[in-house]
Amino acid sequence: MNISIIMLAQHFNVTVQCLDRIKQYTSMPYELIVVSDNESAEVSNFLAYEYGVHVIHSRSKGVAASFNLGARSASGDRLVFIRDQIMVNEGWLEQLSGCLDHHPNAAIVGPRMNDVSGGQRIPIVYQNMEQLYQSASMLAIGNRCLGPGFLGLSVC
Repeated sequence: MNISIIMLAQHFNVTVQCLDRIKQYTSMPYELIVVSDNESAEVSNFLAYEYGVHVIHSRSKGVAASFNLGARSASGDRLVFIRDQIMVNEGWLEQLSGCLDHHPNAAIVGPRMNDVSGGQRIPIVYQNMEQLYQSASMLAIGNRCLGPGFLGLSVC
């Protein structure tokens, strides 16, 4: 299964943190496409050089249009859409992909998160990033596809 991760990059500092965590916690092969609101050639060159990613400029067309722009460049059978403020945890891509495998009629899956509304939200109280990451790891244990799912962390 070929997987394309399409990331909307709007904030340089959290983009780098997000890319570092994707690199650290993703063991499955993937293609990474960064759709950037930042028109800076320096930022694009840094991301391409440091992370080996394909950078596309969205020219501030909005979230949905930017994701569509990235999807058009993707070669994967499965597309993962992620914003730069999402901090993935260990096994995140395996859990998403496994959930689709477990439910062959499903067209889309997503994580439970701390910074959204509705049934997808898991409230987490934390004072620093380390506490946030530890909470995510604890919630992810045993909560695979049929339970609450893995936790995506938003640091925006």
